[in-house]
Amino acid sequence: LARDGDNACPVRFGEGDDADRLASQFRMDGLLDRGEEAVEVEVKDVAKLKPLLGKRRVTWINVDGLGDERLIRQLGELFSLHPLALEDVVNVHQRAKVEEYGDLLYIVVRMVSTAEPFRTEQVSIFLGKDFVLTFQEDVAGDCFDPIRDRLRQRGSRNRLAGPDYLAYRLIDAVIDGYFPVLEQHSDHLERLDGEIEGDHSQQSFNQIRDIKSELVLTRRTIGPHRDAVNALLRDPFPQISSETRVYLRDCYDHTVQIIELVEMYRE
Repeated sequence: LARDGDNACPVRFGEGDDADRLASQFRMDGLLDRGEEAVEVEVKDVAKLKPLLGKRRVTWINVDGLGDERLIRQLGELFSLHPLALEDVVNVHQRAKVEEYGDLLYIVVRMVSTAEPFRTEQVSIFLGKDFVLTFQEDVAGDCFDPIRDRLRQRGSRNRLAGPDYLAYRLIDAVIDGYFPVLEQHSDHLERLDGEIEGDHSQQSFNQIRDIKSELVLTRRTIGPHRDAVNALLRDPFPQISSETRVYLRDCYDHTVQIIELVEMYRE
């Protein structure tokens, strides 16, 4: 999303079955205070994104799917991304972390799926002076639609704040996505608690083993998120304003709460 005051311009890349079908989509949801309609334009060339940069307060570019190496390389050149960071983008088994490369922050989070079995997807976030660039491993959707909706609302904080606040909202949405998964585990455990009193079958024990295994994976996944958010709070990154750090404290509390729930369900 490219934003300039009350202008909101979503920019998304979608991946098809092959590189030839990969297309970029540019949608303008702009000038709401003047009653103008949203405009949607396809952009198939990364070079056409260059005129957008530096002219708006915040630009958010989201890349769905990592199948087009050429596109990723071109974006790396356009945004001056470090080769080591780009290597981590395509090696999708990274733990949540925060790394600084010059004027850019590189943040990795793992977005959880509510579908069983437990599965996560790597989301790479680059935070710059006036842009946020995100790479998603999958093309099947994400948890960011509420953020997009808020960005389309005139006067919302999402539209008036800087790129660091947008990055916080993305991180917070990913972390909050773990709560529905834990609710599923809670419901399953309650059912098993009632069933196992009169049923000591191998099936019940297998279900307990499967839940415990998923809880272990959840703990291993969410733990690094706590460390990453703590790093954003603790380290004096110039890309993060003191105002945004206040919101990140709430995000950190959510990671602690998730870890405590996981430990309780394991017990």
